[in-house]
Amino acid sequence: MAFAESKIKNKNVSIGSSRSEVMSDDRRFCEILRAWQIQAQT
Repeated sequence: MAFAESKIKNKNVSIGSSRSEVMSDDRRFCEILRAWQIQAQT
């Protein structure tokens, strides 16, 4: 989970991009994280 935490911290630091860009990237990251958690459970 350290990777996810560092990615979130890095994202908070680099809010130079547009808001919609950040939101879509967050959504994509959440989907990846959810899929990764499902894989970890099986």
